Amino acid sequence: MARLSLLHLTKTFGAQAAVHDVTLAVRDGELMCLLGPSGCGKTTTLRMIGGFALPDAGDIQIDDQSVVNLDARLRVHMREEVKQLQRKVGITTVFVTHDQEEALTIADRIAVMNEGILQQVDTPDALYARPQTLFVADFIGTMNLMAARADAGRGLTAGPWRLALPGGRWPEGAEATLAVRPEDLVPDPQGAPARVRRVINLGHYLLVLLDGPGVPSLRMFTEKGASFSEGQEVRLRIARGLVFCGPEVVEIGGPMRPSVVAPTDRA
Repeated sequence: MARLSLLHLTKTFGAQAAVHDVTLAVRDGELMCLLGPSGCGKTTTLRMIGGFALPDAGDIQIDDQSVVNLDARLRVHMREEVKQLQRKVGITTVFVTHDQEEALTIADRIAVMNEGILQQVDTPDALYARPQTLFVADFIGTMNLMAARADAGRGLTAGPWRLALPGGRWPEGAEATLAVRPEDLVPDPQGAPARVRRVINLGHYLLVLLDGPGVPSLRMFTEKGASFSEGQEVRLRIARGLVFCGPEVVEIGGPMRPSVVAPTDRA
């Protein structure tokens, strides 16, 4: 049973809803991180949990100690120690940050917020691999986003790629967004054409910036020893992607490939 429950929590300032209809259950002994950009409502939520602000609607049920602030030095230098201490003591903890690395390092689960709305609550691995909204897909880690359209042959067209769409679930012409992690762009002689614009050596991996027909600039992560040069013509396939169409998200390809870079590294 959860030791902290937020039930349809809402807080407004004037005409603006800082927190809108947030329902969240924090499990006994869990370290839950509220993550999101500035102004997303995470601090207002924490202030209501701590009793420093009153909700305009909804209920808060707390039957354990609330940890509101952590020393700044611990945030930078002792994240793992904080996590170990929290597990040892076993207190239910809510932690607020806009720092992805911090959240992904110490949290059991993360509640991602945007514009006062709870977008997704999941484990760090699941948020990276299976984001349920386009905001979460773009916010967590690095993501290539491409405009896509369902075609007559039960497929999906995005720039130079034509991909099989499971079940042909959307009508011809339906507009969607294809989201592809940089590690899921894979060199393949049978793939779609692209040109290397820049190769950036980031130590333990390479970030390759690419230009392709009909798509924005693409980012590919690859092994440090890979051979790419500026101006090189390459062909790429999409090993795995997520298609967002309205409220639906569909996985294509797969399974997810192992990354050469931590999910918190953004370029």
